[in-house]
Amino acid sequence: MLGREIRAGAPPSSWPQVTSEANPPSQHMLLGHLLDRYESDPELKDESYAAFEAFLGRIYDNFKLNVEWFLSSQASDVMPNTFRWQGRTSTYCLASGMDDYPRAPILTEDEAHLDLQTWMIVSTSVLSRVATVLGKTEDATLYSGKAKTYQETLLDNFWDENRQMFDDFYMDAAGEKQFDGHTGYLNFWPLFLNAIDTSDARFETTVNKLMDTETGLWTDYGIRSLSINDPYYMLGDDYWTSPIWMNINFLITSALYKYGKDATIEETLRSSIASHYATLRLNLINMIVDSYSATGFIWEVYNDQ
Repeated sequence: MLGREIRAGAPPSSWPQVTSEANPPSQHMLLGHLLDRYESDPELKDESYAAFEAFLGRIYDNFKLNVEWFLSSQASDVMPNTFRWQGRTSTYCLASGMDDYPRAPILTEDEAHLDLQTWMIVSTSVLSRVATVLGKTEDATLYSGKAKTYQETLLDNFWDENRQMFDDFYMDAAGEKQFDGHTGYLNFWPLFLNAIDTSDARFETTVNKLMDTETGLWTDYGIRSLSINDPYYMLGDDYWTSPIWMNINFLITSALYKYGKDATIEETLRSSIASHYATLRLNLINMIVDSYSATGFIWEVYNDQ
């Protein structure tokens, strides 16, 4: 941690960076959004497009190194093509950004984290797209293949058939596969980051669970981090175990907006998604405005009550 202001809010033991531990590569997602705009109108090739291509050329080698570092340093021992956040403890997974969000009940290297699996799908897919723009065909093929493999691994191994949702998994002391079993932001990461095809039956199941008030995430203000029905609700530091986080709610509203306009999605489902998007957006706006009127600030995180 650099700078007196940020260090004032953290103990000295947390100031050094542990080189084996990561954080979510959100910059890769942002680069993907820039590529979306670049690819949206291939006939429009003005100076800004040339500047963007030059920018991609300048960052490519470092971008590739960054992705490869994630793939090697965060690889899980549980099975090939899975990933886990290094540095997790029994109470925290700080690397994930969702600090006290509940994970597996035991500490083991034989676990795989759904959110990181999804991030690696995004990272390798975006790297492949950048390689395509730059004419690096071998890299484009290599990383699109990795993205496809990681997505197949996600669908084959992270889906809890009993609970009908995606989840982290781990091997227990008897060597049996177990899912973490909590319900919250984590379970919907493939939906937030567009890592599941809309034609897959699990897409409809997942989006319906997110929108269903019985799941315990939907509130009159926004989507809470952990289900009100979850036994860990409001426990830990109550940091990611109940509050409404604006960064995640932005991902949710963005995804619902996109899906609500996707003509490949069946009309009834698409209409429901669009309606829930409008409701969630209004709820968030009202919450932010009301809180600003009361406190004079716009916050990153809000009380779910």
